[in-house]
Amino acid sequence: MRNWLQSWLDREDAIAKVDLIFVLASLQSRKEYALALFQKGCAPQVLFSVGRFEIRRFSQLGLPGAPDLVAIARGIPSPERHFFVFFRNGQFEVKRIPRRRLGTLSEIDALADWIALHPEISSLALVSSGQHLFRVRLCCRSLLSSKLKTYFLEVPNESSAPSESDPEEPRTGQQGVFYEFLKITCYAAFLPVWSVLRRWRSRTMASLNQ
Repeated sequence: MRNWLQSWLDREDAIAKVDLIFVLASLQSRKEYALALFQKGCAPQVLFSVGRFEIRRFSQLGLPGAPDLVAIARGIPSPERHFFVFFRNGQFEVKRIPRRRLGTLSEIDALADWIALHPEISSLALVSSGQHLFRVRLCCRSLLSSKLKTYFLEVPNESSAPSESDPEEPRTGQQGVFYEFLKITCYAAFLPVWSVLRRWRSRTMASLNQ
């Protein structure tokens, strides 16, 4: 039963060449895999989502000229420390994103805002853990444009266990699978409401800018 549930959660797409690779926050292996794809030429740019427990680890990726996220995070309350780090042509841009109770929703909602400012992006590969992909798909279908080509990629041979220092890391084993299904149920109930609120917010901002 667990194997069937795990394979259902882990459905990924074939790797394709895209305009942007987006890496969801949490495990360092996600960022390492995204960088490997970038180096193979799968995309010309990468957007990293970096949560508060990952800030010190970001420098371990070995990217030359990487921003000092520890310094940037100083003065920001710990629960609000979440950043998008954009990497292209050896250059970096850092932007703080809103942090809400539902972390994956916060990331995809912020991604939708980011893509709206970059209309040249027409295709996107999202990198995350296998059992996380179904929930990521739910968020993307609700919050991203249907015109955007999206591919969902699992980090291969990923081995993870929650650490005391990072409670946001995914749970593993049978407990992790069923915990993920509880999250999916919550997201499925909440996302339609959030989508309506997001469209209302977009229309309000558009009218104020006229």
